[in-house]
Amino acid sequence: MALSPAGLVFPIQSINSTSAPQTVTLTNGGSTALTITSIALAGTDAADFSQTNTCDGSVAASGQCTITVTFTPEAVGTRTAHITITDNSPAPGSTQVVDLTGTGGKLPTVILSATTLAFGNQAVNTTSSPLFLTVTNTGTGALNMTSAIASGAFAVQTNGCAVPLQATTPASNCEIGVTFTPTSPGSSVDSLTLTDNAPDSPQIILLTGTGVVQPVVSLSASSLTFGTQAAGTTSAAQTLSLTNSGTAALNISSINITGDLSDFSELNTCPQSLPAGAACTISVSFAPTRAGTRTATLTITDNAPTSPQVVSLGGAGSDFGLTVAPPTVTMVAGNSANLTVTVNPLFGYNAQVTLACSGLPAAATCTASPSTLTPNGGSSVTSTLTISTTRRTSVPPGGQPRPRGPGLPLRPEVWLMSALALFGLWSLVTRKNRLRWVTVALSLTMLLLMGLAACGGGGTGYVDPTGTPAGTYKVTVSGSSGGLTHSATVTLTVQ
Repeated sequence: MALSPAGLVFPIQSINSTSAPQTVTLTNGGSTALTITSIALAGTDAADFSQTNTCDGSVAASGQCTITVTFTPEAVGTRTAHITITDNSPAPGSTQVVDLTGTGGKLPTVILSATTLAFGNQAVNTTSSPLFLTVTNTGTGALNMTSAIASGAFAVQTNGCAVPLQATTPASNCEIGVTFTPTSPGSSVDSLTLTDNAPDSPQIILLTGTGVVQPVVSLSASSLTFGTQAAGTTSAAQTLSLTNSGTAALNISSINITGDLSDFSELNTCPQSLPAGAACTISVSFAPTRAGTRTATLTITDNAPTSPQVVSLGGAGSDFGLTVAPPTVTMVAGNSANLTVTVNPLFGYNAQVTLACSGLPAAATCTASPSTLTPNGGSSVTSTLTISTTRRTSVPPGGQPRPRGPGLPLRPEVWLMSALALFGLWSLVTRKNRLRWVTVALSLTMLLLMGLAACGGGGTGYVDPTGTPAGTYKVTVSGSSGGLTHSATVTLTVQ
């Protein structure tokens, strides 16, 4: 029987980690079967080694079997043991010995998250997004990585393993980011090589990718924020640049806004087909329809691999509220009342608001002091609103004829005709000496004159047209700013 090799030496191995296996070949050079009674580990550090074999108790003439040994040191330093093989060559009970030696130490153990990084298709002359490899140290010593190098069209973008990776519980890890930039169409196969102080250094990771001719979309921003804008008004446009940085034409099928689409609008210079290396612009405006946060999404659908491209849109619509206190007012014609008008800003409203009144009764006025209010976006502002009425009276205003006293006819010709009639009647009755008719005629004439005087000569009594009529009225107090108008109602009772 022959053993090859006669002894095994294991390189330094991290404590409590298992080495790569090593093999001893047992050969039966005789002409009869070799009977193996036992294969056993012995020695001071026998617990640091383990073995398996294929000998199955016997080896045929000119046959072979193998003994596989691994080393798992339990302490730092040199560890020794041996394998004893008991068989019947050259006599029953004969023994053969394989010496085992290993060194235990505090070494790192590298575990990789992948053995291959596959990038798939990538536009020629453009750089891919990085793919990341996670490196974990499960050993008992710090991992010191001296280099991480990618070859060919691949490059290391970030190396989080450049600083020592300590042995910790749970195991510590770091990441290495790799990118792919093909310079021509076709497949690329290269490698990422990690050099460190682990026993299995260097570690090699396969890198694959394919360069293709295709469009690539680059946007100048991934979101547009408009801040606060008064409801009903339109903001200045914000411009987004879209560039085809690929190697083929970009075919744009649609540019749409979704979400609060009534609050945002877009105009663009983008053709249906954008050549490689060309750019176009998309201008977005914000016109909030009401107060509050408004959001939408600008979506660009095309033939690029990353389609659709999405840009977030956001802004806030600002507005104001208007209140009047008290809501009801009662006054006697000729008096006035003061009310308080309050403008409340909503979502930062800070534009000028102009106050006005409508629905006032005749001979009434409304004035606000001040007549315009400008909130600062956070605090309410107030104005004093004065409603004034006109006193009703029988005395006419200047420029109108003043009425006579009661019992006086208004027209002089009526007096003249009455006097002539009386004179004629008196002459008639005097010639005929009929005194009793005189008495009757005078009485009738006096009654006629008194009736005419009492009726004002047939005219009507004077009514002052400038006085505020009695009644209940709904007065509307409004505030206007740009395209916004808000109002409140006051109930006015005039007595």
